[in-house]
Amino acid sequence: MGPQSRSGSEHDRPDADAEILQAVQRATREFAFCPNRVWGVAKCLPDGKHNLSRLFPPNHDITRFLQQRDQDLAEHSQCTFDLCEQSQRDFTSVHQRHEISSGEHHCRQLEDHFPRDLLDNAAKAGRLTAWALNGKSIISFPQSYMAISHVWLDGTGCGTWPERGVNHCLWNFFLKIAQDFQVDAIW
Repeated sequence: MGPQSRSGSEHDRPDADAEILQAVQRATREFAFCPNRVWGVAKCLPDGKHNLSRLFPPNHDITRFLQQRDQDLAEHSQCTFDLCEQSQRDFTSVHQRHEISSGEHHCRQLEDHFPRDLLDNAAKAGRLTAWALNGKSIISFPQSYMAISHVWLDGTGCGTWPERGVNHCLWNFFLKIAQDFQVDAIW
């Protein structure tokens, strides 16, 4: 017998609720995802919560997530399916993130990148304000670029570091992504 239709009795299986619960527990405990955000994703999935077990199968290897897990669990320990406590956080007090996967052991901030006058001039002239991958010049149309949310610097918000003080490891992390996508700049 083939897979049952979405509207069929697939969701009426006795173990369906147990699979959903197991997937939610795996997402929130092992992957340290916020319950509010897991539920938000579940609401958007075709078949809603019934597809969570496909996103978080019980046999998936999570080794690469374990280093960050304890910190993430603590940050979301008070979250519920209705509210993420991190959405109430004062992000100006958050330290800039270090990307440990970049392999750098002694990270420093890039101080010779992102000259403010170039950015100001481009913005005032109505031109693109995306930084070339060298971090020292602004691209022009029609060069390609990828956009990164303002939260990329620390993973959560604006932070308290000095202007242009981007961690070298973090810049290299996003630089590799930009190169993989074959774009010319980061905005």
